[in-house]
Amino acid sequence: MEKIELMEDILMGNKMPEKCVYSPVKCGYVYGRMFIGDEELLELRGEYTCQICGGIGYDRRNIFISCLYDLSEVSKKLFYSKKDNGYYLRVCKGCRVAFMRMLGDFCNSKGRKEIKGLGEDGITGINFNKVIYMEKKKILQEIKEVLKTPAEGFNLMGCGERWYNEYFLVGKCFTEEELEGMGKQELENLLKLGEFASDCFY
Repeated sequence: MEKIELMEDILMGNKMPEKCVYSPVKCGYVYGRMFIGDEELLELRGEYTCQICGGIGYDRRNIFISCLYDLSEVSKKLFYSKKDNGYYLRVCKGCRVAFMRMLGDFCNSKGRKEIKGLGEDGITGINFNKVIYMEKKKILQEIKEVLKTPAEGFNLMGCGERWYNEYFLVGKCFTEEELEGMGKQELENLLKLGEFASDCFY
């Protein structure tokens, strides 16, 4: 068995040869004359680990982005390559599909027009994470406000008109702590579902 094959089996949790044992003293695996240290495994794990979901597997892909902007403001997970003048993400096939789906959503959106105060000159002077946080904060504030609003108007079944408001529906389904822990995209998806449900009920 080649050393790299044994290292892959260890990382993937596959069945290993009976004589392959872990030595706490040497801090690594011993298989005959072969030795695989913990540091070697950690280095290889980076190659086989998806940076987004954390899954470990053989088949990984690189997502490369070069847009002449410091993307470290977006996420520290992005690895900058000076040679290629761009940023890399190491992902599994599933997360690659998720990325393509979000890219499709972006291409079908109105882009900068969906962010108040964002002009054609880009996000110069605007903190990216702050923009996302403010948008999320606005959604959470809207949910809190509608929950405080007194019930006015009832249908023939005695159901308050507030139940036809997607913000009210989401606010009644989740606690404030749960909503705070969600990302902007999660909240937007829930509002879309709430809007659809409201239309159906109405």
